[in-house]
Amino acid sequence: PALEPHAVAGRMERRFALLINPFYAKSPHGSFGKHVLTPSLALTSIAGATPPDWRVEYWDENLLQGPPPIDPLPEVVGITVHLTFLKRACELAAWYRARGSKVVFGGLHMQSCPEEGAFHADAIAVGDGVPLWPVILRDVQRGALKSRYEATYERAYDLDPPPRRGLLSRESYLTTTSLIATRGCH
Repeated sequence: PALEPHAVAGRMERRFALLINPFYAKSPHGSFGKHVLTPSLALTSIAGATPPDWRVEYWDENLLQGPPPIDPLPEVVGITVHLTFLKRACELAAWYRARGSKVVFGGLHMQSCPEEGAFHADAIAVGDGVPLWPVILRDVQRGALKSRYEATYERAYDLDPPPRRGLLSRESYLTTTSLIATRGCH
């Protein structure tokens, strides 16, 4: 989806975080439902770690709902990055940064190739994002955002808050349940 280069943002809302799952073209030989009918567990887990004094929204570009929200303008935009949609993540980052939002990249691609995202975002999160996210937001509030945050995967998952599946549009996905067998390999 094209991003309007001259789109005018609304006023910036302090303590508002927008989490984005970027669009990427689907293979005609792959399962469309695999990518669109089940929402991102990673981003809803990050949403669950958002401090209570922050408002958080989830935006999945793969639902084709139009351009991402800019009124009000989020203070922080968290974008999950995979190799398949690195280019789109960078486009979104530039678009939001040009309007004054702080952009944080996380996800699998930042784990394996952090240098590819560092230039395009205000900060990158490498490793388990759930314990990093509240620290990142605290640093934004203090005006002390670092360019890189790192965590291991040694923390037990039962210490994590539950994913915030309530942020999801129930009519847009096949399922929004929170059944978790694993968060994937480390």
